[in-house]
Amino acid sequence: MGSFTLDVEKRPTDKVTTPGAVDDFSLIFGNTGTGFLNNPVVVDSLPVDATLRFGGPLLFDPTAEITYTTSAGGTIPVAGVTVSYDPTTRKITFSWPAGTRMTPGETYTIVLPLQIAPGLSSTYGPITNSFGVSSDRTLSGCTNSSGNGKGSTLTDNNTRCNTANDVSTISASAISTFKGVKGNVNASDVSASGAANVNNPANACVADSQGFYRSPCAANTVISGNDLWKLQVTNGGNLASNSATIVDVLPKSGDNYLTTGAARLSNFAPVFAGAIALATDDLSTGTVYRYQISTVANPCPNFTADPTCDSSAQWQSFAGNFAAVTALRVALDFGATPSHSFAPGATVSVTYRTVNTPTMTPGDGRAPVTVPVVKARAWNSFGVNASFGEEGARSVEPVKAGVQIAAGPLSVTKVITGTNAASAPTTFRVTVSCLISGVPLTLPLGGVLTLTADSTIVYTGRIDGIPVGAVCRVVEAASGASSVRYLPAASSGPAAAQVTIAQAASPDSAVPALQRATVINTYDPSIQLETLALTGLAGSAALASAIALLLIGAALMVAAIRRRRTR
Repeated sequence: MGSFTLDVEKRPTDKVTTPGAVDDFSLIFGNTGTGFLNNPVVVDSLPVDATLRFGGPLLFDPTAEITYTTSAGGTIPVAGVTVSYDPTTRKITFSWPAGTRMTPGETYTIVLPLQIAPGLSSTYGPITNSFGVSSDRTLSGCTNSSGNGKGSTLTDNNTRCNTANDVSTISASAISTFKGVKGNVNASDVSASGAANVNNPANACVADSQGFYRSPCAANTVISGNDLWKLQVTNGGNLASNSATIVDVLPKSGDNYLTTGAARLSNFAPVFAGAIALATDDLSTGTVYRYQISTVANPCPNFTADPTCDSSAQWQSFAGNFAAVTALRVALDFGATPSHSFAPGATVSVTYRTVNTPTMTPGDGRAPVTVPVVKARAWNSFGVNASFGEEGARSVEPVKAGVQIAAGPLSVTKVITGTNAASAPTTFRVTVSCLISGVPLTLPLGGVLTLTADSTIVYTGRIDGIPVGAVCRVVEAASGASSVRYLPAASSGPAAAQVTIAQAASPDSAVPALQRATVINTYDPSIQLETLALTGLAGSAALASAIALLLIGAALMVAAIRRRRTR
């Protein structure tokens, strides 16, 4: 079995930082024994202080992106990690699928972003954060060989190896921000669409307490769906602010972050839909806001030098043309708050809606209607500039948030029946056409599917990447069948199958049952298939001959019957 020992280290990126700042803590643990450590579990324990506004001096945001790495040859997965947080005990637990083993010599690192509590006083003192690693094994040793002087301890009957580290804060002005989005909300701003991790689909997405997602997760949405965006600003420092201005440049293809100029990676432009609202907490109640819009193509080309974008955006009052809006500016006045300022630890948030209007004309940049719709995403962030009087101003921008248009497949299956089914053609063609919000989708090969006995699934074809919400009709080309039946049948118009794309699924997933169309061909034995298969004049002549022969045969039968009766 070998020996079972662990080496642990807790390493903050910044030992001294400002209140409200996010500090990346590395949780590093290595198997220094000769035996495998089965079913490892890591628990990070945030300090508890009920006297503080947020329950402790360090905060965990479940929407934050946690990263995982292992050493060469390591066997603990770096994807599919289960993370749970208990707000009462303030413990964060990391676990892996049952049966996971840590190889001798393996070193694993979790980088965990934690926020220094907004408004935390510089006199608070050291902020100590600990973590421990356990497994199914009883440990014979627990060390911290990093040289940071923080030591290590064995607890829980020698099954858990622990260490800690600390940080401290200073007196400073600081602004903390969060951008989040809910996809495809209803009239009550509730979404049941969830989100997808665009960096690592195996990792789960977690929303904030109000249901908003941010990168690396994109909220699922649909064409013509409404999305709700949240712009949250917190006075993270321990000095009061007297005013703040938010600038939000709406998503569009080729857009960029305001502060760094890095690509946001949007590839379509939602339409501003209004519904602007302000939410406050007990410290910021009384805040007054005023918003303006811009219709300029590039409203804020230099946020760093001009954080309110006065020189470029041509700000104006909203006049009702939603489609023309390219950016918003929200001015916040804190004069009527309890402290007559934006107090340390205070939070305000602004929400508004956009709608994913489908592309109507080439180049309009709206939601795509060409299938397959793949990775159709709109990402957004915002910039905020807060004034701190003699301390000057601070301008910051949060991690982006975004939506992704959900898409799924449709399949068409041919069923051949009848006494002459064995003589039926072996190749059939059907045409699929789809509408989304009344707009035709452009389908691969014009929507034509060829169904053959040699298809991957016999006589079945599929189209992937159709936007959720699309209504599709399936019609078969002439195939010589005596009758054709469609399932599910269209309720109106010419005979066809009709399905609605209601469920998203990837190309390597099975087609959802309600997105499968069936075309049933019956071949009647009383009619020669070879004759029916003919087309044009030759077909007409052959058909006429067949009918004539049937009539002659019928006449002969009648004559024969009459002769019998006269005998």
